[in-house]
Parts: sequence; C-alpha cells; structure tokens
Amino acid sequence: MICDLKPEQNVWKIAICVDVWDVKGHKGQQHVEAIIQDAKTDQIYVVTRSRDFDVWKKTLQEMQTYIVYNVETMINDMPSKVCDNKYKVFFNRATIITAVDVPDIPEHQFNFKSFTDILSGDFIVDRLYGAFEQVVTNQVAGAGRKACVNLTLSDECMLKWQMRVFS
Repeated sequence: MICDLKPEQNVWKIAICVDVWDVKGHKGQQHVEAIIQDAKTDQIYVVTRSRDFDVWKKTLQEMQTYIVYNVETMINDMPSKVCDNKYKVFFNRATIITAVDVPDIPEHQFNFKSFTDILSGDFIVDRLYGAFEQVVTNQVAGAGRKACVNLTLSDECMLKWQMRVFS
C-alpha cells in the first residue's frame, strides 16, 4: 500500500488508479506528473523525466488501474504539494506498469477549495486546491534566481485562477 512506501526501499508492487497530467518546463520540455491512489484511497505524487515523456504519455491513461513495480520513493520537497503525503515517487526506466482491472480502487477525488476560502486564508500554504488547467515553468532556479511556475487552476465551480509560484 502507498502508506508503506519508504525512501530506503525502491522495489514495490502496488495496485493503483492514476490521475495524470502533462507539465511543460523551460525550453518547451515536457514530462508527466500524476497522483496515484491505492484501494485505501491513500495518494502519492508521481514525477517522471522529460526524456521519458513519450513512454509515460502513452503508458499512463487517466483513471486506469495498474500494477506498478519498482518505483523510487523520496521526500516530497516540492514547494506546492498536490496531495497530503510527505513522500513522492519517481517513475524511471526500471519502473514496470501493467494495466489490470482492479475494481476495489475508487477513482481519485479532487480536494477542491473555493477561491473565496483561499482569499479568506482558509487553506494550507504549501497545498494546491484545484484542478490544473495549465502548468508552465518560466525560469529554473540557480545562480541566485528562484524557480518560477505559472499555474492556471480551476475550483469546484470551474472558475479559473492564475497564479505565479516562486520557490
């Protein structure tokens, strides 16, 4: 189960459901990110490399269930987190994904907050509450610069909100 993932161990076999999206980085490079959920509805954030974009774009289908084997688990150090888990997983070239029908895994539910709640301060600072419409990295951290990401989010009423995040 996802709650059993630890950074010390890289070989895991988990039945999951996937919510997946594409991220466009600087210089137009793209990679796949996802939230995976197990039968207990525990969730964890997934990141992939841009060089493997075509593989993961073709392999991971929205709301499909899979058995995933051999993921790399690490601390989630992202400035904005998409789910409540202190870890994230990395799908690398050694990760094996097999599509299977696992009806015990419920579909991912978004944790929406209205923009009114956000503007009134009713939120956790490093958490994203909404559905991504677009994610674009404008500048990469380094040489005294902070990383900058432009986000377009939708709330439960499908209202759009654009924001810029620096880390």
